[in-house]
Parts: sequence; C-alpha cells; structure tokens
Amino acid sequence: MVQKATNRLQGSRELTPLSNPQAARVVASPVSTYVAPAETQLGQLVGALSQVQPSLSRYLQVEDAKQEQAGKTDAQLGKEQESDSQAYVRGYSNIKGNNQAITDLEELQKHLETNYNPDTDDYDTTVKEWLKTKTEGVTDRNFLDGYAPVMDNALNKLKQTYATQRLNNIKDATNSEAMKMISTGMEQFANRGEPVPDTWINSTREFAAEHFKMSNTEFNELQFLAAKKLGDAGNFNIYEQFKRPRLDGTPGMYFIPKWKERIDAAEFASKQHFVTLTKQAETQAKANREKRQDEVLADIFTTALTGDFGTAMSKFKDTIKNSPGLFGAADVSEWTGKFQSLAKASAIEETEEQKVNATLLLAGIYEGRKGIKDVLQASTSGQVSYSQGRQLLDSVNSFNSANRAADAAERAARAAEVKKGNEVYDSMEYKAGKEYITNMLRTQPTVLDPTGEGMRAERQQQAEAILEFTQRSANTPKSDLPKLRDEIADRYLKRRAEASSAALEAFSGRIRYSNPSEAAKAYSRGDMTDEQLAVHYAYFKLLHQRKMQQEALKTKSKK
Repeated sequence: MVQKATNRLQGSRELTPLSNPQAARVVASPVSTYVAPAETQLGQLVGALSQVQPSLSRYLQVEDAKQEQAGKTDAQLGKEQESDSQAYVRGYSNIKGNNQAITDLEELQKHLETNYNPDTDDYDTTVKEWLKTKTEGVTDRNFLDGYAPVMDNALNKLKQTYATQRLNNIKDATNSEAMKMISTGMEQFANRGEPVPDTWINSTREFAAEHFKMSNTEFNELQFLAAKKLGDAGNFNIYEQFKRPRLDGTPGMYFIPKWKERIDAAEFASKQHFVTLTKQAETQAKANREKRQDEVLADIFTTALTGDFGTAMSKFKDTIKNSPGLFGAADVSEWTGKFQSLAKASAIEETEEQKVNATLLLAGIYEGRKGIKDVLQASTSGQVSYSQGRQLLDSVNSFNSANRAADAAERAARAAEVKKGNEVYDSMEYKAGKEYITNMLRTQPTVLDPTGEGMRAERQQQAEAILEFTQRSANTPKSDLPKLRDEIADRYLKRRAEASSAALEAFSGRIRYSNPSEAAKAYSRGDMTDEQLAVHYAYFKLLHQRKMQQEALKTKSKK
C-alpha cells in the first residue's frame, strides 16, 4: 500500500513500500523536497572513482614534472638521453635547444663582426639568412622551444647594440668633421698670435648647429678639446676665449662651475708645459752655443797652451767680434778668465795629484764625455798642470777631428769606429767593468788613512787601470768586457801586492811595535822619537794597504 507524507512546506511524496525498496518517485509540488534513490553497486563505483580522480591527476602532474626536470638535468650535465618518456624527452630536448642557441650566438657574433656593416647592411636580413642555415631541417618541437627564446632575446639585444653603434659611428664622424673645422680655425689665429674672435666662435657654432645638428653642449665640448690641443703644446693664452662674455652678453664658459674646473686645470698644465719647453729650449740653446764656442776656440787655446798668450788673446778678440750672438757678456768674461788663469798656471810645476786627474780626464775624453771646456776647467783650476792641459787639449782635438785630411772612405770608417766606441761606452758591460776596477783598486778608510784614498802611487795605478780599460774597450766585443776587466784588475792588484812586499822589506829592523796602539803608548811614555813614530805609522799604513790588497784578491778569486 502506498502511503503519502506531507512536510511543513506543504510538499508531499509517496512512501516506498518495504517490498520494493529501490523504487521512488517525486510527487509534483513546487515546494516538495527531492529524495535521492538508494545507490546501486555501479553507482558506488562511479562515486569512488570521482573521489580518486583529482588525486590521480595531481600525482601524474608531479611525476611528469619530475621526469621533465630529470631530462633537463641530464642535458645540462652532458649525459646521454636515459629515458623515452614524453616528459623526460621534452626537458632533455629543451635544454639541448638552450645550449645550442648559446653556442650559435657566439658564432653569430663572430659572423657579424666580419660580414656585417652597420652602415650599409640590413640587420634583420643578415641574421635571417644566417639563422636559416642553423635551423633548417630541425623538426623537434621541444628542441625549438628551448632554442627560440634564448636566440630571440639575444638577437633583439644585438640589434639594439648595433643600432646604437651605428648612431655612435655617425655621431663620431660628425664630431670628427666638426672638431677638424674648429681646430683648424683656432690654429690659424694662434699661429698669428691673435686671440680667437667671438664672432668666429659664434658663426662656427651656428654652422655646426645647422649642418651637423649639434647642440650648444656638444659644441662647447669640442671647442674646449680644440683649445686644449693647442694648450697642451704650451699655448696657455688660448683659454682666454672662455673667459670673455659672449656676443649676446651672457658669461663665457669659464663661469659655468663644471667648466671652470676643467679650464683651470688645463690652463695650469699648459703653463707648466710652457715653462718646461722654455727651459728645455734654453738648455739646448746653451749646449749648442757652448759646443760652437768650443769649436771656434779650440785652435786659439791650443796656441795659448804653447805659451803664445799674446797671439791667442788677439785671435780670441777677433773671434768674438766676428761671431755676433755666439758670445754673451758672461761668456766673454768666462773665457777671458780662462786665458788669464792659463797664463798663471804655466809657471806651476806638475804634482802627483795632477797626474791622477789628468789620467782620469783622458779616460773621459776617450769615452766622449769630456771636451775642451772640461780640459780648460781642469787647467785653470789647478786640477791638471799647464803642460798636461796642453796634452789633453791635443787629445781632444785629435779625438774629435781625427784624420780630417783622409778621403771619404777613411772618414766613414773612422765615423763608424767612433760610433762603435760610443756604443761600447754606453753599454752596461762597460759601465759595470769600470765600476768594478774602481772598487777593486780603491783603498778603504782607516785611522791612518781617513779619506780612503791611499798613497798617490796607488791612486795613480787606479787611474791608469781605468784608462787602460777605457782604451781597450773600444776594440773589444761587449761580451768580452768582463774578461778584460778581470785581466786588468788582477794585474794591478798583483802589482800592488808585490810593491807592498818590497816596500815592507825596507822597514826591516826598524819596527819595534806590532800595532799603532802600542806605538802611540810608547811615544806618550817618551820611548819613541817623532821620527821613529813617523816610521812606524808609515809601516802600519803600508801593512794595512797590503792587507786590503790581499782581501781584494781573495774576494775576486771567490767570484
């Protein structure tokens, strides 16, 4: 029997009899409540699947992402493909495309550097033709998906770079033309010693704006650079153009703070350079003048050194008269003083000290470092004697003008020989050898010899050794100079040792004390006379010198 039920919203439905539990139907009523039928087994299965589907979908997505990442990782590590799953292959091929794009970009940049002219070629066409050779025949979508983004991004940046480069090239060319025009104009005024006119600056500015599309700021920069080019050469007056008011009454560039600093710095540097150039010019002019004075006075001083001072002075006065501009008042006074000093020096006898000085000066003449003026300076100051000065002057004249009467071939050979000698004297081997001989033959300072100069004979030997090394070096290969210096130093050291031994024998039987301290105490007690003390001190001095010579020989043998 079917029963009816009514809810509180006035809906009604038929109640299913217990004998037919799966049957149910809704009684039509706008406010009736729907009653779901009881589920069958199929319905339960469908419901269960609907509950599992979202979880399964999420699992498949996560697994797919893992596979794709594994493919990317293997590709980045350079491994071979290890799986055929769609997700793995997608990731692997994508990274392969990335890497290939990076490699191709390096090749493209080299290609553009040699095959692309920004001023004449179309960028897109050039790149398209090159890219076609790289991607034609590639059908792997995953590979292209990795290749395209990297390549597209880089190509856009390259395009912008080349576009900027082209604009800069155009601008540089324009600025170069404008700079040339401004510099040429400024140089013309500067060469005439005239200030740069404001009218010229204004007209040049207008021309640059019209033909080069140049702004005032750009023109100011080029105007300053053009001025600085002249300023760097020492023309500091060129910066005055920036300090004057312009034609329209506005202040010049100098009164703009950023320009004031640059102009001040450039002007200061220009003045410093001007001073340097002036000093260099004066120094060079003085050197040239002194060289010319030496040349015209050489024969005159040769005459003076023969003792004919009257004739020499007469020639000297005529030379000054006939050489306008060559001798200043100070020069005349200096050379006249040398004549007078020579006259006084002619009566002075030669000393041992002068022998040493003359030998060293002769070595300097052979080296090309000493000349007439040095000889005269030494003669007039008493460093060398009158007769030595005459001989040295002859050496200078001979060295500077040897074989004047020879034919052209002989003169050329002599010039080559002199040049070769000068090259030797400028070499490190020669300088080191000369220093070595000087040090090896130098005595050390002691209480008995506080200046370290030793006896006159030893100093003369040192000078003679240096002179011998200088003379022989001119005809000795630079590689053999160390051997030459050793040979000379050995010979002179042995000669000194032999001379010292012989000299010490002369004191045999006259020496009562073994050292200066004992001798001094004996003298203070009154056990020694002045003469005996002098003999002892001469002996101790000689003994010390022999000791130093022996040590020098030992040092050299160790080397």
